[in-house]
Amino acid sequence: MADRIRQTIMALSTVIDLLYIEGKVIPTEFLVLPEAKGNRTLLGLDFFNASGIVLDVQGGKWHFSGNPRKQYKFFKKTFENATLSAFELLEHCDVSRKQDCQKENFDQRRRKYYKPGDKVWVTIHPINRNNRSRKFMPKREGPYLILTLRSPVTYEIADPANPDQVLGTYHVSALKDYQELETECV
Repeated sequence: MADRIRQTIMALSTVIDLLYIEGKVIPTEFLVLPEAKGNRTLLGLDFFNASGIVLDVQGGKWHFSGNPRKQYKFFKKTFENATLSAFELLEHCDVSRKQDCQKENFDQRRRKYYKPGDKVWVTIHPINRNNRSRKFMPKREGPYLILTLRSPVTYEIADPANPDQVLGTYHVSALKDYQELETECV
């Protein structure tokens, strides 16, 4: 199933739904896949230990540890619907993994919301200035202060040295967070 190939396999199972057997109530269904490779541990091993159930997978039987002479047989049942649902589950897992990746990408690229007083870098237009190549020009200027929110996506900014004078209104896509470096004395 990991390689996305659908297969119908034989499964051995026994159903004990809220039955009272030899003084024990066990509300569960056992499902064993005898053709599965590497089945050295079973899911729910704690349950088997607590209830005293011993499974004989090769013989297709099970019994309580206190009474090994009274054995119960697995019954054979093909699970085509279970195979389909397992295949659909695999597709769903793949879809949810893709959705998680899309969410991470969106969260990394989503627009930030700033509040007055936040410091930001401003992306500048890559015009040839002072006869220098665009390659050597800085891509952002700043840091600048956010003064006010003009609309849900535009902000007025000011120079921190002169916070009363508005330098301009910028779209949120032209702004980037300013991270102040924390320096410690050694």
